[in-house]
Amino acid sequence: MKRIIFAFAAIALFSLSLLAQTQKGNFYFGITGSGSNIFDTENSNSTSKATQTVYNFSTGVNAGYLIKDKFALGINANYNSSLNITPVSTLLIKKNLFWFAPISIQLHARKYFMFQPNFGIYPQLSGGIVTGLARDMVRLNNDDVLLLAEGSLSGYTSNIGMGIMWFPFKKFKRLNIETFINVLGYSAITTTYKAPSTRAKELKTSFHFFNTSVGINYYIFKQDTSE
Repeated sequence: MKRIIFAFAAIALFSLSLLAQTQKGNFYFGITGSGSNIFDTENSNSTSKATQTVYNFSTGVNAGYLIKDKFALGINANYNSSLNITPVSTLLIKKNLFWFAPISIQLHARKYFMFQPNFGIYPQLSGGIVTGLARDMVRLNNDDVLLLAEGSLSGYTSNIGMGIMWFPFKKFKRLNIETFINVLGYSAITTTYKAPSTRAKELKTSFHFFNTSVGINYYIFKQDTSE
């Protein structure tokens, strides 16, 4: 009989620990980041090749609150920087440079599925506004950089993604490591060019797939747990 009671008690404790991170009333906040370097070789008139280089960097902060067990609402702010470099062969210009730096503020909703006390996944929906800067530049043969046009960004973005969360630290049970995969995203961003540029407004719509970032989050539990 004592063994049966002990077994039920162990199952109950396991169930409670399974819900410790994702129970109603918990709060989380954290940071994320990602980076990439892309090389794309293109043929020009089938006689020469130009290697286009793109540097991408992203960082962000997020916070949320579990309004019910395993379901959270939150907000995240992200800064992205993308530099596109294309070689040019002219007497004056060596490279074309295009810098695109959107900042997004989005609301998100996520549903947790915990497979172990310290491991789980969550699908997430998010959407919000976009602002930022864009600059079209050239690097001259003497290595000076000439600004051709500068514009401000405005628009919106929406995303569907999947997060993988892991609480690996025994002494710091509130701290986790997450990998987030933005499976599908859509954005519509307008660039409004400033004087003295003669360019008008330009609207750019795009889909993006499988962008991945890594982050660290800290969970404040509703009920205190030993560290």
